Amino acid sequence: MQEIYQSIGQLIRQKRKEKHWTQEHAADLAEVSTQYFSRIERGVVQPSLELLYKISNILECSVYSILPADEPYQRSFLSEELTYRLSHCSAEQKQFIVNFIGWYLAQPNFDRSFQNEEIRPL
Repeated sequence: MQEIYQSIGQLIRQKRKEKHWTQEHAADLAEVSTQYFSRIERGVVQPSLELLYKISNILECSVYSILPADEPYQRSFLSEELTYRLSHCSAEQKQFIVNFIGWYLAQPNFDRSFQNEEIRPL
């Protein structure tokens, strides 16, 4: 069970570093002590589900992206990535994307051979 919390901590650390934040800054935003935040990142403590949601909110990511995933979930990375990116689009941008996808899929030369390829993070 401890391995799960170590994985959660590593994912939180990775997201925090992507934002170029110190532990102190992230801890302040999460309203916990720097020492406690450090213990979360090291997997020493078991944060509550409420705190995990709070941390994911301040890191601007889905709570699922800071939880360790099994193999089937990793394959759904694309849907998680699209959801996150679309949440930062304007209504006009979302409509453009929907229209473009519809147009692209309607093209007679649309090649569906890529559908079984593994999707990797950008």
